[in-house]
Amino acid sequence: MVGVPGRSKGCNTCRKRKKGCDLQRPSCGQCIKAGLECAGYERNRIFVNVTKPPTGKDSRVTALVPVTPALVQTRSLSQSAFEERILELFWDGYMPDAPICSPRSPIMRYSNADWATTVRDLYRTDAALRLSLLALSLGTIGRRDKQQWMIDDGLKFYCNALTEMNVALRHPKRWKSDALMVTSRILGFYELLYGADDRERHGISQAESWEGHALGELALIMQRTPEAHIDGHGHDLYASGRLHLVISHVKRRRRFPLSHPAWKIVPWQNIPKTPKDILIDVFVDVPGLLEDLDHMNSCKDLEEKESRRLALIKECWRVDEELNWWLDNLSPKKELEELAARGSNSPTACDVAVASIITLYWTTCILTYSTLRLAIGTKSAELPERTDPRLYCTKIANIVDVFFHPSAGTFGIQSAPLPIGMALVYLNSYEEGFNSETKFKLVSFFGRTANNGISVGKFLMSTQRDGLKPKTSVELSPEGIKAKAKSWLGVIPREGPVCQPLRSASSQALACQ
Repeated sequence: MVGVPGRSKGCNTCRKRKKGCDLQRPSCGQCIKAGLECAGYERNRIFVNVTKPPTGKDSRVTALVPVTPALVQTRSLSQSAFEERILELFWDGYMPDAPICSPRSPIMRYSNADWATTVRDLYRTDAALRLSLLALSLGTIGRRDKQQWMIDDGLKFYCNALTEMNVALRHPKRWKSDALMVTSRILGFYELLYGADDRERHGISQAESWEGHALGELALIMQRTPEAHIDGHGHDLYASGRLHLVISHVKRRRRFPLSHPAWKIVPWQNIPKTPKDILIDVFVDVPGLLEDLDHMNSCKDLEEKESRRLALIKECWRVDEELNWWLDNLSPKKELEELAARGSNSPTACDVAVASIITLYWTTCILTYSTLRLAIGTKSAELPERTDPRLYCTKIANIVDVFFHPSAGTFGIQSAPLPIGMALVYLNSYEEGFNSETKFKLVSFFGRTANNGISVGKFLMSTQRDGLKPKTSVELSPEGIKAKAKSWLGVIPREGPVCQPLRSASSQALACQ
């Protein structure tokens, strides 16, 4: 080669013919005279990658070739395989041993976990969704297996997902996608399960951050209009998303935008409603009852106040009628009887789905009937026994053990905060309930380290503290807990603004840095 001593500098043709070359360019004279095509002077180089054994003090080896695309691809495939394994482990633990279900299965009829199938289809299509799912997966598996590096990586992925979410929201097409809608949901799930561990030290309360994600998802849904959720992934995500979205409005005691008839009718033009869908149709009206009670209590004009009171009572009875119809016609009576007979020592995936829907029913009863009794006032003692919220608090305490069993998986843990939280709020609002056996039974689940009971307890405590002035991480006193519960339910006048400003996703991302 050129510049290499002892090697022929002739053209490739002359070298092959073993003839002397006159080195003319671009074609040598020898080839021209012989009437041959000159093959030129470029050599085909062959590199051999040899690992030199360490010698002396310097054991470093210098690669003889640069990194090739093939090596980069191999590394990418290894990373991809790792991610696939992490996600596989997460889904295996989300609803363990869930069978392949027919449309008549309790899991399909009653659970709110069907979004998982859609996420599996979409997670490769959007970077924000992929990052958020990896954050949730690593956070879950890391805590289960006590692997701190996975927990730390989960938080890093969470922060990266927030950043990517901000980018996507500014994109003219990505913000409308199904993938981005469910990304906000997964980020909220991360906050619910692990926000107390990873976020409080950054100055953003767990409940506040969770609520911000829920309101963000709601805003995306409303921008898309009801017609965008008639079929496909859009319908599946909407149908499975209403429950956790309405919780934020229960907390705020503000009418839920998706309670409008169009949002109850249009998305189901082509797909029949499940018993779960029909019960959630009732539940989405509950925040409106809470708001109407607050308006009634704050009304100064006595005549208008009475008018509001009568209208509220009428609306509560309407909800009561729908609840009774659902219980008689669509509730999982047979499955509940079977669960009661077997006990909750080894619940199946179907048991967890049944427990999740019936506790939603009981939670709706607590909120509806506590509002009804406050509106009726002194005559509430004459109401039917079924309107006593204490009855449903006890029922919840007797079944939520299912959610904390290892076989309930992550889905069980996600199903626990709403019924436990609402039951505790009601029990804390009066002296007998505050010191009741039912309350102590509910609180006892928070000590279950192995099964995420502590995570649920931290989230509910953050929810309880959220909105206090000044905010504090110090536990409330017993009297403070009672006063807050009474204020929230409307037993005593509520202090301060109902709605608190929420931090944006961008400020959350900055807090991670």
